Amino acid sequence: IECETETTHCFYELDADCRRVANALKDLGLKEGDIFGVLGENSYEYLVLYMAGIIAGAVVYGISSTESFQNVSNKIIQQNIKLIAISYNCISYAERISDGIPITQTIIVFNGGKKTNDKYRLYQDLLDSYQFEPFNDEMIAIPHDPKQTECLILSSSGCVSGCPKSVVYSHHSVVSALEMTSYPQYMGYTQTEVVSSHCEFAHQMSIFQIFTAISTGSKIVLMPRFEIKQFIHYVKKYKISAALLNPSAIVSLVKAPDESADIPSLIKIISCGSVLPKTIAKQFIARYKHVKDLRQALFDTRCMAPITLLAKSAFAYESAGVAFPDTKIMVKALGNGDQLSANQIGEICVHKDFGFCRRYLNIRDAPEGLVDSGGWLHTGDLGYYDEDRHLYAIGSLDEMIKSNNVLIAPSELEIPLLGHSAVSEAAVIAVPDDESGQTAVGFVVLKEEIDVQLMNSFTGDNIMNTINSK
Repeated sequence: IECETETTHCFYELDADCRRVANALKDLGLKEGDIFGVLGENSYEYLVLYMAGIIAGAVVYGISSTESFQNVSNKIIQQNIKLIAISYNCISYAERISDGIPITQTIIVFNGGKKTNDKYRLYQDLLDSYQFEPFNDEMIAIPHDPKQTECLILSSSGCVSGCPKSVVYSHHSVVSALEMTSYPQYMGYTQTEVVSSHCEFAHQMSIFQIFTAISTGSKIVLMPRFEIKQFIHYVKKYKISAALLNPSAIVSLVKAPDESADIPSLIKIISCGSVLPKTIAKQFIARYKHVKDLRQALFDTRCMAPITLLAKSAFAYESAGVAFPDTKIMVKALGNGDQLSANQIGEICVHKDFGFCRRYLNIRDAPEGLVDSGGWLHTGDLGYYDEDRHLYAIGSLDEMIKSNNVLIAPSELEIPLLGHSAVSEAAVIAVPDDESGQTAVGFVVLKEEIDVQLMNSFTGDNIMNTINSK
């Protein structure tokens, strides 16, 4: 279901459209191994183009619609993007690209628009250029070596505008991850599920969710972006039952008006991204009593499937869960890399049988810089596990604030700030301090003027609860 146009599409239609567009892309000169860029907001046409590029044998690069033109043009030039599709809502990018970047010979325009430039090809024209032949696998480019043949590029959620953290996946990595997550005991999706897709397709979390929903036969509700009022409206309208939400989105739901709590269809939520504080989880469950399955998962852009997932009804909200079926987890000491035992804080390291990305985007020789000599991926995240092997992620090593020998993740302080009804955005950074080593300074964007003393009292109480728990 596409929310913006209120159109519906069946799986047969999706399969047909993907194969027809894939052949049209090959007619435009797209070859196996070429990079195919897709820029725009979530939509059915975006999804078809994304999957068609993979079917055609290209390496698909989803680019965020919030990127600056400079970043987009840099990616086109640096990554030698052979063909790009741009949403009509971003048509100004297409006009500037067609004038100033000679690499791209043709620009595909989707989500509406008219052909106003000789370089433009409309999505509908691509679709109309081929008739679908059911079960004709000759329309699909079968990779000769699925483990080595690359199919998509993903940027980490914290680095959508830069190449260094972007990673490249092979066909084998994607398919093997989906094989595991398609079983109901893991993600819990079934053919009766109605799944929200509201994160941009440029991100790993969004691609993982929508591929999982497709592989399990779930109904997918495509939203152009996450906006709290819009999200609640579509949950009610389409009776959405499952969603992947980051902690900030969960905080937004906690702060939403009282009538927003009346969304009984939404019963499954997996929190991913930063750590979901236990206090926020309890507030959410107390308000949205119909939610029967609130779990945390630990994702890393370099792994297609989750690293960990909390078991259903575990109610250990502060835990990121236990290792996924193909995953081994080790917590290593900072500095010497020794293996640590339960309840000792160190760097979270991961070993997977399947589902690792093949390489970093700008490093041709896999897996240089990806895993160590023992095959362990160093996530750069700090955490520990308990006696039951439940993992607790604290935050990124690069962002940790060390005050009086206590390590604090910025997100642990940002979430309490966001809990205030007058705060729309919050950020916390570390600054040097002679006595404690570092101290935390918070910045907020306010929706309205408020009494500073009341604000300090509210945030102080909530933040002290976080500090005292450590």
